[in-house]
Amino acid sequence: DSLTAGFFCNGSLFEPYGRTLAQRLSAEGAQCEVVVCGMSGRTAEEMVRNADGSMVCVAGLHGKGLARILREDGPFDLAILMAGTNDMGHGAADEAVLRDLRALHLLCHRRGVAT
Repeated sequence: DSLTAGFFCNGSLFEPYGRTLAQRLSAEGAQCEVVVCGMSGRTAEEMVRNADGSMVCVAGLHGKGLARILREDGPFDLAILMAGTNDMGHGAADEAVLRDLRALHLLCHRRGVAT
């Protein structure tokens, strides 16, 4: 979602969380690569529905669904999933948000990727 993408200035600028994470990990001596796919304005429900396809964020940027990323851009050791705030903002029931977050985690786990 937009927290992952680092959406600000109404989508004209981005400062992804992953960039700072990579810098901090590197500064601590961790050798790793951080890959970011934040889809501003998208809900966890949309991420589940489009996991095998692609999506367009509110800023008009195109991105792959989670299953496509894992399949095409891996292998990955770990996925940090940050989703659900847009669902809550749209009034989704807590149970629905939890169901969709669980589905995203299971999607990773079934491919051997820890979350």
